Amino acid sequence: MEVLRNDMVRQPQPRIGQGSTAPSRNGPSSWFAILLALIGGLVPGSAAEPASESSLRAVLIYRFTTLAQFPAASFASPEAPIRIVVLGSDPVFEPLRKLVADKKLAGRPIEVSTTTSPDVAAEGLVVYVAPSAAASTDALLKQTQEKPVLSIGSVGAFCAKGGMIAIFRKEQKLDYDINADAVQRAAQKGIQLNPIVFKVGKTVRD
Repeated sequence: MEVLRNDMVRQPQPRIGQGSTAPSRNGPSSWFAILLALIGGLVPGSAAEPASESSLRAVLIYRFTTLAQFPAASFASPEAPIRIVVLGSDPVFEPLRKLVADKKLAGRPIEVSTTTSPDVAAEGLVVYVAPSAAASTDALLKQTQEKPVLSIGSVGAFCAKGGMIAIFRKEQKLDYDINADAVQRAAQKGIQLNPIVFKVGKTVRD
């Protein structure tokens, strides 16, 4: 299984998208402190057996979910679950399913499912588009453009297409972009995203 070592985390570069009001990264120490705050205590593995990339991606997907507030109208009842849907076949599904199995957010359980249908995926509150489903990105974003859905992609081009967050490998390191325009559109539909996500990821615009 492919793993990511500590030296495979991208070194910080304080870049902010043009016109963005998001806070910048303030150097290596600040960047790593924020990263640890973002995923601390959730990453499995050790120095002898580092966490797999799929496990790290699962942690990021879960953490982004915890940093989002969804409108009450998104839920059929106070006990309705927060649904995370993986669009396409991807090894992130199993570690993500295990990670959320015993967790609740705002008193709600978290459910993880997988599908190859953009229409079905669009019914989730959080959607992760796997590399195998990259060709369905446009269809998924079209289906969710009027819905309060946190969209997360697995390739850098996801944000350029209008997605909110893209988790990807760059020069053998794991990183993410966050689309300020998409975050603003999501806010108009009732999703509030904690600004800490801007302190680690690179802010872009679509």
